[in-house]
Amino acid sequence: GVAEQSRREFPESLVPLNTLTTVYYHSGDKAAMEKILFEQLQRDPQNPLTLEKLAVWFRECGRFAEAQRAVRCALELEPGEARLLYQRGMIEMRSGDSEAAEKTFRGIMRHAPDDLDARTALAVLLLETSRPADAEKILADSAARFPADYRAPFHLGRLCSRVADRLDEGLRHFERVLDLRPRDRQAVRYVYILASNSGAAALAARAREQMRALGDEPGEEAAG
Repeated sequence: GVAEQSRREFPESLVPLNTLTTVYYHSGDKAAMEKILFEQLQRDPQNPLTLEKLAVWFRECGRFAEAQRAVRCALELEPGEARLLYQRGMIEMRSGDSEAAEKTFRGIMRHAPDDLDARTALAVLLLETSRPADAEKILADSAARFPADYRAPFHLGRLCSRVADRLDEGLRHFERVLDLRPRDRQAVRYVYILASNSGAAALAARAREQMRALGDEPGEEAAG
């Protein structure tokens, strides 16, 4: 491809490697993805962006100790960088250290209260640790202050749809998700499944059409 050709023509540049990283990530080629990331790191071991990518990759693979090492090295190069602190919090959350993750996300928000990544992650953590009222407070505030961001209505939809007498409210949030993210395959599929399981025929039909427009065919899955 173009990235491989650029890599041959400009062997000292990291730009083609960054492009290849994205290509391999979206193609699901884990071995090639990791190889390219380590090649980037070998060329420039003091590059916080490469270390961050490695941390994210290790986290997604469930290799949490390696992810922690990578993000710790990145933070040594960029102390206090909110983007890297967020990644540390995500590793803590996904590895089961909810207390540390909450402390990290709240720390980010003390210094940057409008950080949507930290706000959303904290709300999800609160949902996962059975504190829906606290989560809803953050999500409702985010939805009001940042109406173009789909994550707050998405998680509000999840929250409300788990409560029998709030299902209609949850479905309205998911309508908003379809407005904001019509080309987000994962979000649209989730809305389709939940609406289908809930008997919300109109919303399910709308999500189904958006899925088909993206080249996806609805299946018989169940939303979680």
